[in-house]
Amino acid sequence: MIQMIDLNSKGLVKQRESQNLEFKETFSLGEALIEYSKTLVGMANNIGGEIIFGIKNSPHEPIGLKDGRFDSFDPRALNKILLEYFSADINWKVEVLERFSKRFGVLRVEAASTKPIVCTKNHSSKGLREGAIYFRYRGETREIRHAELVELLNAEKEKEKLLWIKHIQSIASIGPQAVEIFDTSKGVVSVGGTKVLLDTNILSQLKVIKEGSFSEKEGAPTLKIIGELSGLVNHDNVVYNDLAYPYTVTMLADKLGLANSYGASRLVEHFGMKTKTEFHAEIKTGKKSSTNKYSELALNFLRDKVRQDPSLVDKVKKKKKKD
Repeated sequence: MIQMIDLNSKGLVKQRESQNLEFKETFSLGEALIEYSKTLVGMANNIGGEIIFGIKNSPHEPIGLKDGRFDSFDPRALNKILLEYFSADINWKVEVLERFSKRFGVLRVEAASTKPIVCTKNHSSKGLREGAIYFRYRGETREIRHAELVELLNAEKEKEKLLWIKHIQSIASIGPQAVEIFDTSKGVVSVGGTKVLLDTNILSQLKVIKEGSFSEKEGAPTLKIIGELSGLVNHDNVVYNDLAYPYTVTMLADKLGLANSYGASRLVEHFGMKTKTEFHAEIKTGKKSSTNKYSELALNFLRDKVRQDPSLVDKVKKKKKKD
């Protein structure tokens, strides 16, 4: 939710810059995007927040956007910087806020699900340092201090501990001898040391529950799956849905900060990803039509490769032309 802008009696913004709010008078491209990415990552390492464009620095006068740069801004440019300089994705959005008959640009980011996000590359002019963890303090983004780092790491340990406790409590409630592993990344259930794949032919006989409950006649067999059913098997061929393979090649390009899908297609071809079920699946869209989709594992694999060699996309494009 975008923070509302309220004015005082002098027509100035009441809110002050804080750990989750920063004001900018104008929106710029080029190296300014590196500065914005640093601020967004710092907020993601804290509680999330927003950069609002169209508000003067001092005093905080709401002047609104004065040109079309924010409207024409391509989010892939910022995604590319995040990919190049930081260790993980952040969940951010581009939004527009209309107040006082004026338009304000907003870059909004959620708190990272897993912290910390670490800087992976130096950029001297914008103050980025490899290995640094940026954190949003009141009105400024800077390298995290010891006290906040300890608190952040302890919070992550606590999250993992609570998750283990939840799993262990679930196991204890039914007994370890009755517990099997459902690997949602591969659509495989491990039973007694062997792997069992779900066949699509039994779907009509299963009652799959995501939320709530249902009643059935006494003694009727049911299967209850806690979470999302990601994979199925049909005649020895694994058929997965969009939960396990959420990305098209265009979406991969967008996540990788590429200008178009051609580069992503070449990367997929270069690494033979369509031959590996952990990366790729052909999802049916109709009786005779289908589309190629890719997993989160595929995205992470390509992201790591591009981080290791920023010129990789150009190299595989050139190789394709030679072939």
